[in-house]
Amino acid sequence: RQHRFDGQMEGDVAKILEDFLSGPLVTWVQALGRQLDPKSDRPRSPQEEKRCESPQDCFLKLVGGDTLPHLMELIDLTPGGVCSPWTVQSNETHRLQKLQTLLQRLQEFYQNDLQQLILTAPPNIHLLAREPLTGRSSEQSAEHAIAQSVEEMRKLLLLLLGGAVQCERRDKVIGHIQTLDVGIQASLASAIREVTREPETVLRLQWKELGPSEVEQLLRGAVSRVRELVDERDKGLELHLVRLLPLQKLWELQQVQDAARAPPPEGNPQHLGVQLAKVRAQVRRLQNEL
Repeated sequence: RQHRFDGQMEGDVAKILEDFLSGPLVTWVQALGRQLDPKSDRPRSPQEEKRCESPQDCFLKLVGGDTLPHLMELIDLTPGGVCSPWTVQSNETHRLQKLQTLLQRLQEFYQNDLQQLILTAPPNIHLLAREPLTGRSSEQSAEHAIAQSVEEMRKLLLLLLGGAVQCERRDKVIGHIQTLDVGIQASLASAIREVTREPETVLRLQWKELGPSEVEQLLRGAVSRVRELVDERDKGLELHLVRLLPLQKLWELQQVQDAARAPPPEGNPQHLGVQLAKVRAQVRRLQNEL
């Protein structure tokens, strides 16, 4: 599907994407990707140059291209399958499959190799794969849709960064980071602390190497996170019940209306009139509640 933006909207969207694409996370990913890809030094054809002529195209290539799977190959030494090359014709299903495989492999690497449980909400790969430039709703502005996609991609790149600086090849990764601009290095250092040290982000599953003060800090963070999860559960349950209430009222109204339309049984006319009045009053009450 082709996405078109006009006038001021196109400029705003391009600015959001350009800021993200020139930021520290994407700069690190692309620089490391060029180092990992043996074909990166060869001259690019006009068709390849045209693929990234706009920020939108560059973002789509980041979402559905091979750079992130190649980075995952560096992080996780366990074979993860062959990735098909990126093309302009890559469809939503193809992007979704690649992102699902990438995220699942990343989560398993954190849990099995790093002994860390990711606590933050996972990146919305369905949004990235299906509506990376338009968002989930036609009522959303283009700027809001792009901002959503950028935030989901930031989550994914942050997890990749955290895995890269803790994997077996971390010396190579850290050495590469040290070759980047000083400002980029500082931003990446802050991002690394966020994804490896913040108790809201990850929970360490292996405590044997920790000292008493570190264990206490870890437990405090875990207790705080459990409380947050309980609050989220309760709020989610309350919202679910609120959404179900109108459906329950509609069902009750339908039952009452069906009963009112049913042929009256034989009996005392005065008694039937009282019943009919009660049914009509119940219908009015339910309509008012709805």
